[in-house]
Amino acid sequence: MRRFRQLARIATLAALALLTVPAASNTIDTPPRTNPVTAEMALADLKSVGAATLRVFFWDVYDSELFSRDGKYRGIEPGLALNLKYKRAVTDEQLIKATQKEWKKLGGSQPAASEAWLERLLELWPDVTINDEILLYVDNELASHFYFNGTKLGVLEDSGFTEQFLAIWLSPETSHPRARAKLLNLSSNEVQ
Repeated sequence: MRRFRQLARIATLAALALLTVPAASNTIDTPPRTNPVTAEMALADLKSVGAATLRVFFWDVYDSELFSRDGKYRGIEPGLALNLKYKRAVTDEQLIKATQKEWKKLGGSQPAASEAWLERLLELWPDVTINDEILLYVDNELASHFYFNGTKLGVLEDSGFTEQFLAIWLSPETSHPRARAKLLNLSSNEVQ
């Protein structure tokens, strides 16, 4: 009987200990990082939504991968990240011109701030070569944190920039709807 009481006490203590230990959380209730120092830190708690390769004619330009806190895309929100791994050498000026061209296709008229955004991107972005990576991470305030090969380049704090920049890949009006469908992990009947 004494042995039974000891075992019962041990079982009770073990049960109480389990109740007081916080469970590991993989839910989106965990707040996203606000200012990750490296790309590795930015991606640490994120899950892949989807991936695509951008091909122009017969050239692979880059591989892209979209991340979110739970592996699902619900729109532009904190904890979203887009990684681009380049398959070709591209100058910073070519990147800026391509960004500007896509914004014109998407919206016709650009917001007044877009010229300032492009100037800031020209300051931030380096020329890229094969296997270089540029990551954009969206923080709590919807600011865009840019990383180059894992090292932080800087931040554009305007949430309007974040929305317009990510629209290049994620908008239904994107120039590359097949790549968008793969990034968003859409089935063929969900592609708009």
